[in-house]
Formats: sequence, C-alpha cells, structure tokens
Amino acid sequence: MNDHQSGSAAPAVNIDKLAQRLDDAIQALEESRSFTKAGKLPRVLDIARRVLLQPDGCRIIEERAERLELAGVFAGTDWAEPGILLPTLTTYSLQSQNADTVVIEAFSELRLLAVARGSYLHPSVSAEQAHHYLTQVLAINLGLLFGMTGEAEREQGKLALISQNLVQYVAHHIGYEHVIDSLIEEIWRILEQRPIQVSDVRKMITQIALCRADPQADLGSAGRGADRLISSLYGPTRACS
Repeated sequence: MNDHQSGSAAPAVNIDKLAQRLDDAIQALEESRSFTKAGKLPRVLDIARRVLLQPDGCRIIEERAERLELAGVFAGTDWAEPGILLPTLTTYSLQSQNADTVVIEAFSELRLLAVARGSYLHPSVSAEQAHHYLTQVLAINLGLLFGMTGEAEREQGKLALISQNLVQYVAHHIGYEHVIDSLIEEIWRILEQRPIQVSDVRKMITQIALCRADPQADLGSAGRGADRLISSLYGPTRACS
C-alpha cells in the first residue's frame, strides 16, 4: 500500500524503535556538511512520515522540533523563515498528495507549537506570535480539525491521517474548548490591527460558519460570539460586492 491509498489506521509498529531510527537520521543530517544535507534529508522525511502516522507521532516530532530545524530540514524552503509564513498556505500543504510536503508542513506547525508552549526559544518568533499563527491555522483548517475534508481526504489517502492528527494535536494543546472562541478573538485582532489581511479574515469566518452549520461538529457552547462575524459576512443587510 502506498501513501495515496486509503487506510483508517496506521499499522502497529514499535514506536520506540522508530523514534530511535528518527534520532539516528537526524544525527546524520546534523553531522553532514551543507552540500551533502540534501542526500540525508529523504531518510529523515521518510522515517518522520511513519512516525507521524502513529498515535504518539506528533509528540515525538514536537520534542525534536528544535533539533530538526537546526539540522537543516527547512533550509532552502518556503518554511525557512517562520516569521513570514502565511497561514492561508497551510491548507494546500496539509492537503497535498506529496508526502514530503505534508511532513515538512507538520514539522513547521510542531516547531511553532513548541515555541508557543515555551519549550523552544526561537530567535525570530515569540511564543505569542507562534500562538497567533497556530490560531489562524486552526481557523483556516477547521475542516481537518473536525473531519470535514471530503474529496481531499480520499485523494490524499493515508497522508490525510497525518494532517488530521496534526491539527487535532495542535488544537488539543491550545485547548479545544477555546479553539473557536480564540479564533473569533484573533479575527477581531486582525481586523483592528492588520486590515490588509481581509481575505484571510473572510476565509476564517467562512470556515467557522461551515463548521457551526455541520450537525456532526459538536462545539458545545463555544463559538456563540461568532454570530456577529458570520452575519457581517453573510447577513442580508450586507451589500453585495
């Protein structure tokens, strides 16, 4: 079975041995010279993909986030500068049919989660900035968070498990009960301070509206403050543009 064939769960493996293999691959990348890193990276990505398919995979990668970055997994890529990453682009990466793209995106999100939680003191991104970024990522990828991916999941196959596990892991550590409310606060913050990102805000509000409208998405009492935002975008009093 390849990465693009569907599967409801990853096969059972010895996660400790797999984690050790990952550590060995990271060490080889760390010790390699810059011009040989490209040859060492595929092994890191392949083992990490298998790790991320396991129930405890995101934790294992998060614990190694700093090592992975310093070893050079982001060198020469769009993920190299976390301070300028665009949350809206994560949807394309997380729903990609390319395994390396999904894995590197997972590395990036778990790196920022480590920063947000204070376990990784990053030189260019603060814990607050990382938290704000991840809040936006969750807003834009609520479909993944609540299992509403449809055709994209079928096309992605087993890789969809990595993306779903990732956003659920991030949301769990930010706090499920605060996800929607935090997203609403983030939208107002952007509107007040960075109005140039109106397109991002529209996409966030649309995702929240879709999530709230889905009968299978149990949000409890969260998101009640979204009414004003949703009405402002879809209400009958809003002039059509």
